Amino acid sequence: KAMTGLNTTKMSPLKIREKARDFAKQAIENQRSVFKSWGVMADWKDGCYFTFHKSYIQNQLQQFYNLFKKGLIFRDLKPVYWSPDSRTALAEAELEYKDNHQSKAIILKFPVTQFPTKWGFHKPVYGLIWTTTPWTIPANEAIAYSPSLQYCIIKIGSSEELYIVAKDLVQDLQTQLNKEVHIVKTIQGSELEGIKYKHPLDERDSLPFLAGSHVTATKGTGLVHIAPAHGPEDFLLAKENNIPMSCHVDEKGCFTDALGNSLGGLNVLGSGTEKITQLMSSLGMVLHTETIQHSYPYDWRTKTPVIFRASDQWFINTDVIKTKAVEALKSVNIIPDRGVAGLVSQLQRRPYWCISRQRVWGVPIPILYNKKNKEPIINKTLVNHYCSLLDSIGEDFWWSCSLPELVPNSVLSELDLSWDDLEKSQDILDIWFDSGLTWSSVLDNIADVYLEGVDQFTGWFQSSLMTSIALRDVAPYSIGQCSFMDLQLMRMAIRCLNLLGM
Repeated sequence: KAMTGLNTTKMSPLKIREKARDFAKQAIENQRSVFKSWGVMADWKDGCYFTFHKSYIQNQLQQFYNLFKKGLIFRDLKPVYWSPDSRTALAEAELEYKDNHQSKAIILKFPVTQFPTKWGFHKPVYGLIWTTTPWTIPANEAIAYSPSLQYCIIKIGSSEELYIVAKDLVQDLQTQLNKEVHIVKTIQGSELEGIKYKHPLDERDSLPFLAGSHVTATKGTGLVHIAPAHGPEDFLLAKENNIPMSCHVDEKGCFTDALGNSLGGLNVLGSGTEKITQLMSSLGMVLHTETIQHSYPYDWRTKTPVIFRASDQWFINTDVIKTKAVEALKSVNIIPDRGVAGLVSQLQRRPYWCISRQRVWGVPIPILYNKKNKEPIINKTLVNHYCSLLDSIGEDFWWSCSLPELVPNSVLSELDLSWDDLEKSQDILDIWFDSGLTWSSVLDNIADVYLEGVDQFTGWFQSSLMTSIALRDVAPYSIGQCSFMDLQLMRMAIRCLNLLGM
């Protein structure tokens, strides 16, 4: 918001931070005035804390190092929610879902090049795929099926071509295509093991069919196109089967030049989708296209659609935390109690927490990289030195200091590197990591009650719980209040027009 109307591409990081800090300070004053007008009693002069203050940042850097030392923080190339407009990774808590988003959905055929001889077919066989993200087709590396489902080999209309589709979805396909479908043969999903197919846009002709636990017969064709760079399930399935991952989408959400002149530079959610559909149609691979309306994630700041995109990011390994977190919630009194189930569900389905962001307003990720091997460098001496620079130089130290200032000679000698061998991280920490450490920075680690809106189950309540469990194995609160009632016992909300001051 602080950058609205400004050309940030021509602004230095320090100038952006100056503008953002001024905006934050003004927002704080506005909130302070509102609280005072509501009659809220507090030490408004000296009793407030701010996440951009030196002491708060120092604690955050130390806690990041503590998590790193415990092996809970790692860097990896994974598909994450990516905002092309903000040009940064996002966490799920930074998403808003728009129910009337429109996407182009297509049904396309992938030529099967190797299938069991016992099927006895001498005609072309194709795997049928339904997708709402045609732009991910260039990144396709496999087709997933469910071994537990039954599949049919079918003919469509008067065509002699044969197609593989889940038996439970044959009727839906017939309705969608408005053509008569004939079942030629029924097989068990497990019989698809070992089948190979040709990628429709390049010369690879022995890509695999893979068994996938996420494949269902609720929608589509029962076969799922796998693009490891553009989906969490796709990524995990590819990793399990040592399938390579290629990402040809840049930070602006456009195809890279690696895909050739016809696609390079096209926006994947706009002209890129249209071009891919045209290319597939010209090759005779598209059986059906339509525009569907569905729920889709948007960047909460820019109100624009996001995509899944593989990029190097920093993560907290929530797999080793969430079981303890769920157990700890049993001793927390959450009001209303119906909120517990939602919070537990969100925790259980969260495989990892992406904590890096490609911005400059925030707390820097205190990591150096060895240019020779890209290995991250962090130790207690460096973190302590960064904290002292915060005291002497200020909150902008990471952007204003040179490498010789950031790295003491003693550390350089221990590393057996020169300053020319190093580069500093350009990422900042997720704001939910910022706020999620409130318990360790305020009131001497004591917090009986957390008060916030119900939307914070995906934000502050969850991030605070995760960091506290990770660092000290206990919940940071004993009571969580996530809604307030008016005199008529109605929940207070903007949409109900019953908030004070409205």
